[in-house]
Amino acid sequence: MLPSPKNKWVALGLCVFLGFFGAHRFYVGKVGTGVLYIMTVGGLGFGWIIDMVMICCNKFTDCNGAFVGLKAAEYTGQPDPDLGEASLEDQREAAAEAARAYGYTVTDSDQENVRE
Repeated sequence: MLPSPKNKWVALGLCVFLGFFGAHRFYVGKVGTGVLYIMTVGGLGFGWIIDMVMICCNKFTDCNGAFVGLKAAEYTGQPDPDLGEASLEDQREAAAEAARAYGYTVTDSDQENVRE
């Protein structure tokens, strides 16, 4: 399972606006199904909607089978190798930063409980 060099947002934009003509499939290198989408008007609309959901869920693949929209850390499920030599505090900070980037609220777990 590899990440694709193709941009998820470009593929999604093409799918939304030109999906009936298979533009998103041509973008990721799937020329055969792109032509099929032109002839069937997006797989009678069903293929177009399915592709849109697949792109949003990071399950859409390019012509090499690589997933469009995945980042390296998301597909491996392994810790970032760049943090292997980092101190525990640096690793915690990097994890907190990543969580904040995804919209999570991060609290300091080392903080003592407040007593009333």
